[in-house]
Amino acid sequence: MSVSVTSLYRRLGPVDLRNVWRDPLLAWVGILPFAFALLYRQIPLLRLLLLRHFEFDLEPWYPLIASTFLAAAPGVVGLVIGFLLIDERDDGVLAAISVAPVRPSTYILYRISAPLAVSMLITVLAYPLIALTPLRFADLLAAAAVASFVAPITALFLATFAQNKVSAFAMVKILNTIELAPVAAWFIPEPAQWLAGVVPSYWPMKMVWRAAAGESYAIHALAGVAVSAAVLALLYRSFRRKLYR
Repeated sequence: MSVSVTSLYRRLGPVDLRNVWRDPLLAWVGILPFAFALLYRQIPLLRLLLLRHFEFDLEPWYPLIASTFLAAAPGVVGLVIGFLLIDERDDGVLAAISVAPVRPSTYILYRISAPLAVSMLITVLAYPLIALTPLRFADLLAAAAVASFVAPITALFLATFAQNKVSAFAMVKILNTIELAPVAAWFIPEPAQWLAGVVPSYWPMKMVWRAAAGESYAIHALAGVAVSAAVLALLYRSFRRKLYR
């Protein structure tokens, strides 16, 4: 009898928490999103300095600045899960699953859904600390849900292409650049701006921009889920090929 995803949460969830806590490299990563949020909170001080010395008002840019948090926070969660997957891959745990009661697809679903839930929770809790572009709770929940796909995308990308944790750190820099690339879309009018939609993080950022302006974002949320699901599917196929080749 195969093991369900719910059973994996009960059995492996506490184990994963202990492994993260015991790893000096990962134990502090959980607080990074909140540390980032407190750094974002200092932006008004920078605004005052720019106004005083350069007569440049940063406030109209607050939605853009705040929206980048929706790529940064899930990316941190994805980093943790990616490192766990790298350890399990190198230790042969993932290969052993093919002959265990757990189906590989069920295990990967657990590894994908867990960072989705965790990154969504962390984003919802940490974003209000920024205090730059307050959102209604419903808007924040919707944007955080779409943004949370960045976490499993990051995790699978690292587990698929990183040879070890050292190379994973180097790849994180590349991923961060890609995930924040949609910032450039702020300066491009629609519909040309939609070209940035090939990057999954564009859609939750766009949702923040539109929510801050009091505009509808339903179609952007749907597009974000569709693009993220497609990227996840491609990464999953690549990960399976590498693992069982």
